[in-house]
Amino acid sequence: MYSMLDYNSYIDRLSEILRINSTTGMCDEIGRYIKCEMQKLGLHPQSMHKGGVFVDIGGEGDPLYIMVHCDTIGLIVKSINQDGTLKVVPIGGLRPYHAELAHINVHTSSGRVYTGTIFRHHSCFHIAPEGYFEQQPSFDSNLCIVLDEDVTTKQDVELLGVNIGDLISLSPNTVITNNGYIKSRFIDNKACVAMIMELTKNLVISASKLTRKVIIGYTMHEEVGHGGAWIPCGVKDVLSVDVACVGPDSNSSEKRVTLFAYDSRFPYHYGLLQELIQSAQDANCEYSVDVITPRGGTDSDSAIISGNDVRHGALGPGIRGCHSYERTNFLAITNTYDLLFKYITQ
Repeated sequence: MYSMLDYNSYIDRLSEILRINSTTGMCDEIGRYIKCEMQKLGLHPQSMHKGGVFVDIGGEGDPLYIMVHCDTIGLIVKSINQDGTLKVVPIGGLRPYHAELAHINVHTSSGRVYTGTIFRHHSCFHIAPEGYFEQQPSFDSNLCIVLDEDVTTKQDVELLGVNIGDLISLSPNTVITNNGYIKSRFIDNKACVAMIMELTKNLVISASKLTRKVIIGYTMHEEVGHGGAWIPCGVKDVLSVDVACVGPDSNSSEKRVTLFAYDSRFPYHYGLLQELIQSAQDANCEYSVDVITPRGGTDSDSAIISGNDVRHGALGPGIRGCHSYERTNFLAITNTYDLLFKYITQ
């Protein structure tokens, strides 16, 4: 099957987006990037007041709002320890065992960025108390951030301008293999952001006719549960493009697009799901239908919870390691792309 999604263009776009830190709350830089790229295409993106970007890409008829979230899980400074290390709490679903030993950036209110590492208080096995490394890592009790600065006291850190409430991003550590595997933190959801941006570009360049009005929403608060709470006036259907989870009891695959039937909140709209299945079949896509429980959720859920009278759906590439060091394959991206292209142009 031929796909309009070019591998090199997609990987370049994904690499650019992964280099932009966007822990929930840090939405300005990635928002500026998206607006600039959409303006290059002759489109007219608008900013959401709370953070985020939406852009009408054309078409007429009952509007479809496609949401893709740009925010990522991360950390925030809770307190500064007396030895100059930082105590932190997670933003979104970052688990301590997925964060231990990660390289990080602390983003201060002054604009300065300091690097560091998430270590245990006793970081060296040879001199740690007996049984210490048998303990589970915990942000509350045994993990801290050690800054890459010459600091040994709380006052030293305060003089750098590091304060309680400063946001922390983790290094993505991206690796692309020769056989199409993409490994990185924050494939959730930057793999989909890059794909949607390439889809928009190709639709504009090819002057493809849309079957209805389509609005793309780049949301910034999905990881904390309210990314899709606001939707543009007049929208009839919402569709989240987000990652699906691959595991022993799932029906998703790193090489297929997944259509969400149900997640931790409620079923997705059955009629919209059937339309997506038909588009997947018409596009000759490799696809799965899956139930994402017990902790799955998307921006479409928050659109429904907020009381919007819309049909809601979700789809996206299957990935391993969600909310940790993640992996997918370019085939899952192309299958997602081709399904979406078929759905909005058929």
